[in-house]
Amino acid sequence: MSSPAPRPAGRGAGFQRSGTRIAEPVTGGTRTLNWFNLAFIGWVILIAAIAIAAYMLHAPVVWIAIGALALLGIGIITSVSKSKPQI
Repeated sequence: MSSPAPRPAGRGAGFQRSGTRIAEPVTGGTRTLNWFNLAFIGWVILIAAIAIAAYMLHAPVVWIAIGALALLGIGIITSVSKSKPQI
């Protein structure tokens, strides 16, 4: 039988979390909602609303797609920057 590999020593050794707990699960599950997912869901809802409004205003579909991709990129960048741990 092989023994498990030793964990690295040093600052933050053994500190592993998948996400920041916002609320405890009601059913006793192990799911956590991290800030990246929460912010990204908000951006997706915003992009969908703006795209639908642009479509209803008869904007060309190409420009709707370009705007949606640009907003998606901005959303990913801001979501990642807001979710990284503060040192």
